[in-house]
Amino acid sequence: MKNYMVIFIVDGLRKFEPPIEIGDRRISYFTEFSDDAKKQLKNEMGEDLFNRLWNSERINCVQIDIQAEDETSAIKNAWINARRITNALSLIEFDQPNTISIAFRHSPKIIPNVLIANKDKEPLSVKFGHYTPPGLMHINLSELGEKAKIFNENIIRHIEKLIPSILWFTGDLDNTLTKRLVHSLYWYSTAMNQMEREFRFIASWFALESLVIESIQTENKKRKLVYRLPILFLKHNGQEINKEEIEDLWELRTKVVHEAISGFMEIEHALISAGHINQVKYFYLLCILFILDTLNDTTSIEDTWRNLKDYTPSINIKYEDLPLHFDYLDMFMYHQ
Repeated sequence: MKNYMVIFIVDGLRKFEPPIEIGDRRISYFTEFSDDAKKQLKNEMGEDLFNRLWNSERINCVQIDIQAEDETSAIKNAWINARRITNALSLIEFDQPNTISIAFRHSPKIIPNVLIANKDKEPLSVKFGHYTPPGLMHINLSELGEKAKIFNENIIRHIEKLIPSILWFTGDLDNTLTKRLVHSLYWYSTAMNQMEREFRFIASWFALESLVIESIQTENKKRKLVYRLPILFLKHNGQEINKEEIEDLWELRTKVVHEAISGFMEIEHALISAGHINQVKYFYLLCILFILDTLNDTTSIEDTWRNLKDYTPSINIKYEDLPLHFDYLDMFMYHQ
């Protein structure tokens, strides 16, 4: 095992004098960059970000001292510690002692530029690198890009035509079902803008559940999801889905919501995978098509699901047609 010092640059911190110490970790400022080091860092971060974060010859950092077998392992393990610190610091109001921040980006954010040094080497030298924390990437190359194009043209355009005109224009929504549809689309849109798996999964689940469950007073919510979603799946695919898959998604949702389980601490065995997000997204598309296909005949979620047995989809959406999101496997990429 080797001794490493890993430094993450953090956006969204303010001045701490002296630097805050949390155990053997501390929020510090790098102050002694050579001109060559500053040039390298500017190239690594991009000039705009560098100029914004660099202030009075110092930059806000989280420094982690850690033992690891190699640089990649050091960054990987140190990132977990650094993330714990910035998560806790999101509780602090940074701007001034006697004010409350209402800034949009309130929580400090670790940017994807890392400085690492092997402390066992003499003389000590710092290496600049770019890392990618666990997350999702959207692969959009060659046949996968064509698959997305076909899906958009055949499925999304069809759904778009079914959306009631009142959603495209200002005006009062005419019934509770239309309002629910608007709320659902809000959560789906929010999900698609999330970088981290847990947020994307939960926001997608909120969108889905809002179209399946009548209200907070509804009893046996899990049972209704497990009953209704497989019927929709059968109508689109001509074959049954194991109800345990729906139950597993529900259990994941419950663990994240009620136990606050988060994948960033177990990045080797993350609770939420891209596959789970794809499943929820697929069921959401089936549900929103069902709602829109039957919209003219109903005014509430409860009325809508009464039509389930007799429902025939206006277009079939098969899971294999869905453009998928993938887990990002190569977490740490360095510029050579």
